[in-house]
Amino acid sequence: MGEMARRSAPFGDRPPTYESPLGVAAWLTEPLGVVTVMTRPIPIDDRLADFLVGELHGRVRALAQPSQATYALHDWSNATAYDARSRLRLTRWVVAHRHEHVAVGVVPPPEGSVLRMGAEVARSVLQLAGIAFELVDDPQAWLERHGLVPRDPRPGADPRPRAHHRTL
Repeated sequence: MGEMARRSAPFGDRPPTYESPLGVAAWLTEPLGVVTVMTRPIPIDDRLADFLVGELHGRVRALAQPSQATYALHDWSNATAYDARSRLRLTRWVVAHRHEHVAVGVVPPPEGSVLRMGAEVARSVLQLAGIAFELVDDPQAWLERHGLVPRDPRPGADPRPRAHHRTL
């Protein structure tokens, strides 16, 4: 319960920006990005892919400057299954949209699962394509390393992310 509670709330008590009936909660971040968490056991399937590359991607891009790259962290530790077609579809989509991402992370299911092996295959393909993609065992450390904080949801708050400069 402690591990799931921690992963269900990547930003403490801050409620998600969006909740999908599929069982996915999403938080928009600054610098601009998105963090998703499977709030209950669900499969990685076409419905999830539709939500991620359709509605959710559209909401993030609507806030981005035309050439602005964003972050994405997806906690799929509650995934129950996946179909190879959906994995391939998501992998191809990330490759096609690689210019839109600074970094992408996925929290995979536990070691030894077929789902984790599928995530490792996707990682290999994406890294060969030059995409900063990683399997994440510690989501909080990943968020801190990239300086991601929850976006201010208050009415009247500046809808554009603050400038973010990476240092070498």
